[in-house]
Amino acid sequence: GEGFDLMDDPHMPNGLGSKSFDDEGVPTKPTHYIRNGVFEKTYSDLYNAYKENTASSGNASRPGSPLGRSSNPIPVSAPHNLTIRGNVKRDDIIKDTKNGLLVSRLWYTYPVNPIRGDFSCTARSGIWIITDGQIKAPAKSVRIIHNLPRLLQQISAVADNERAVLPWASMPVTAPTIRCDGVTINLI
Repeated sequence: GEGFDLMDDPHMPNGLGSKSFDDEGVPTKPTHYIRNGVFEKTYSDLYNAYKENTASSGNASRPGSPLGRSSNPIPVSAPHNLTIRGNVKRDDIIKDTKNGLLVSRLWYTYPVNPIRGDFSCTARSGIWIITDGQIKAPAKSVRIIHNLPRLLQQISAVADNERAVLPWASMPVTAPTIRCDGVTINLI
């Protein structure tokens, strides 16, 4: 959606994946992937940069430990600290929501069709019903089956309450509360 920014900030103070050099010795730098809702670029390691006849973006990572550092595996391209930043207060997003769900955690996010961006995930706990701008009651577990490019277009607000998370077997992410309009959910 408009106003949505997604970047990799490998120099973020206290970032879980912060580093000056990637795992191939290439200097890292902050990079916008999406700025104001528009895709700008992607990331690469030396191998993928060579294949594309470009310079490495400094995003080589050797996965293995929970923080993605090991000397054994072949490097892969990966962000260091994926970061989403917003400028709206979380409480204002809730007050501005007529009917919705506040989902604090997603579980079991799987690609259904990675080429199209289709995915499936569940929200099993920390789900709240929002009615007329107020959190009213806890909600039951739900499944979300959606499409990532469409979901990005449905973003209507991004809060300023970023927090660092380390998804299972993934690279660190710093993300705030994000409101997406028109997402279909199914009760489990």
